[in-house]
Amino acid sequence: MIKVIDSRNGKELADDVIEARGIKSKLLGLIGRDSLEQACAMLIPGCRQVHTFFMRFAIDVLFLNSARKVIGMECEMAPFRISRFYLKGKSVLEMPAGTLKRMGVRLGDTLWIGEGSAE
Repeated sequence: MIKVIDSRNGKELADDVIEARGIKSKLLGLIGRDSLEQACAMLIPGCRQVHTFFMRFAIDVLFLNSARKVIGMECEMAPFRISRFYLKGKSVLEMPAGTLKRMGVRLGDTLWIGEGSAE
């Protein structure tokens, strides 16, 4: 199971990460779901911008560079919105709304993403 941990504060942001690899899963993302469970997230590699068209709930979004450093954040992004475009973005992590505030994630934090633990 893929986990996400904020290296700065050691907090686990997610312990059940869905990875969108194919074109279809990247285009659909979270569309069609009624919610995203706490401690769940969707990782979208090769992504620099997201939208929440046709979604039924708000999400928190992190934009990561190649070193998995947080270069952009969207807190509680409502349905039918488009994020800013991040030229240096290499991946996006979508999480339940409120996760970023609750976990104290900041711009510049580096995330550990992988199986097992960060130690």
